[in-house]
Amino acid sequence: MLFGKDLRKDDYHAIHENGQPYDDDVGGPLFAVGDDGIELPDADPAVQEVVGQLAVAIYSRDC
Repeated sequence: MLFGKDLRKDDYHAIHENGQPYDDDVGGPLFAVGDDGIELPDADPAVQEVVGQLAVAIYSRDC
């Protein structure tokens, strides 16, 4: 989760019909919008090690 969003988790929130965040003080219809999380199988430990080394190499490059 390098960028602050875990794609493995559902992410839903309530809105009004005009797209504004839902406020129960206003009332009216509530719509649930968002994204389903995805299921990712665990990679083999050997693959995880290689990928980790590649990630370190990529992110340590000078741009």
